Amino acid sequence: MQECNDPQLVADITIKKPLDVSSVNMVIVNIDSPAPVLILECGVCQQPMKTARTIGSDSPADLSLGINLENDVCAPTGYGFLLSIHYCEKCGFATADLNNACSDDIRALVHSIPYQLQWSDESLPTLARVFLCKAILDLASQQLSVAAYSALAAAWVCDELANEAAAIWCRKMAADYFRRYFSNNPRLDTEQQRMLFHYVDVCYRAGLLQRARQLCQVIAQQHLNADQQQHLALLQVRLQSSDGTPSVMI
Repeated sequence: MQECNDPQLVADITIKKPLDVSSVNMVIVNIDSPAPVLILECGVCQQPMKTARTIGSDSPADLSLGINLENDVCAPTGYGFLLSIHYCEKCGFATADLNNACSDDIRALVHSIPYQLQWSDESLPTLARVFLCKAILDLASQQLSVAAYSALAAAWVCDELANEAAAIWCRKMAADYFRRYFSNNPRLDTEQQRMLFHYVDVCYRAGLLQRARQLCQVIAQQHLNADQQQHLALLQVRLQSSDGTPSVMI
């Protein structure tokens, strides 16, 4: 993944193939640009929206860190998600969808006290707040696993900025979303097994060691391939040697 340092203040999307923009709230084409440029209007407060790449120093670099179970391939949202999320700087509405139309329920949620408290929490990096707000919206639409990965993306942002306390807090949020997801999905398919590994690693890095050990016991009862067995062994070694101090990065 290449880091994008575009300093512009509004979202721009280079159109490389025909795009249906009939449901986009606002489209402005810059005729001076070599390619059409879209400016999206917030579905909540009608302000121009930004993308993650306009945040500047809050935009994380490439996460090529070797073995890192959290960032395993095929995570539902994935780290590249950072370059495609749109957010409103005024109200904090965040979405990955070009069709950013909002229902009355979503507008009410964005204007709610819990949402606005999250958006205005200046102890967290701006991009981390974007993802945590998106997690609230994911939860409202019953997308618990997506909410977990949105909160995890917030933790990755904090990792890149060496904000250890914030990273641990974001992982605890992700762990809670994972817990709620798996309590509603007792049977595990292949995708959910992979997510369960992510859940364990999130708990380990957040210092939730008892829960991580319990999850390892659950994983050990599953039918695992060779790579999964290796991952499980790695997690068990980490947990056995841990003194209870949250670990953010290896």
